[in-house]
Amino acid sequence: MIKKILFIGLAFVFFTEARAVWAKELDAAAIQAVPVSEIKSIQPGRPFWLGLKMKMAEGWHIYWINPGDAGLATHIDWQLPRGFIAGPTHWPFPQKFNEGGLTTYGYAGKEVFLTQITPFLIAQEQDVTFRARVNWLACREICVPGEADVSFTLPIKDEWPHIDKKKKKFFLRTMKRWPIPQGLGTAWQVAAYEQDAFLVLDVVSPHEKFSSFGQLIFFPERNDLLDHGGEQKIKKIKNGYQLWLSKSTLFKENTKSIKGVLVCDKSWDKKNPRRALEVDVPLSRKE
Repeated sequence: MIKKILFIGLAFVFFTEARAVWAKELDAAAIQAVPVSEIKSIQPGRPFWLGLKMKMAEGWHIYWINPGDAGLATHIDWQLPRGFIAGPTHWPFPQKFNEGGLTTYGYAGKEVFLTQITPFLIAQEQDVTFRARVNWLACREICVPGEADVSFTLPIKDEWPHIDKKKKKFFLRTMKRWPIPQGLGTAWQVAAYEQDAFLVLDVVSPHEKFSSFGQLIFFPERNDLLDHGGEQKIKKIKNGYQLWLSKSTLFKENTKSIKGVLVCDKSWDKKNPRRALEVDVPLSRKE
């Protein structure tokens, strides 16, 4: 009996370890995390962009800051040398996925998450190394958690930074997928209110002539606002649109504001090619 229990215990340990190794190898094949920089050298006092490029194999995806009905948010923790300060991570707008009847938000293919780095009190003529710990959940038919420790070394020089032109163009394309900050770069205004089982966004332009949208999608930053899989109904109103969103069953009645990203199918303005608009507005109640 003791031998049988011992055999079962050893078999379980072997299976668990083998599965962990298999999952790690599978995740390594499905997801790659690569640090990238727009510059080849650092000038003291001059900010620059560092990024983390995530490459997802075909059919795989990772998750946005709000993963939706399931999943885990991707997390990036930069560890900087002394004398450097990091700004916030900029998240491109996500896309929707349907996973077995669940609606989730995330990224597929290739995506870059940028952070602006400012060098303050630093010594000159030396090499410095930037490190980041990245955690994600990658899903296709199965989901596999992953993590990576990545690093990037750059020289400090008392001269104008050497720009990597290919990376600069790549970064500029990435920035076009950032949400437009509310009140900057576009004349569109957003207001939000509750009506029965819905949250309603009024999206209004001050101009008589404005972009015509076939689709608007709202991605909430909080996970307890919307029924993620519910239909988002768009209605034309004077000088803009209304977007009707079904409340989540977890919606809290004392919710004071709505924050998220509103994505259109074209661009918000002719002079601004960006498709996403940052939303951070008070929530009123309509009787």
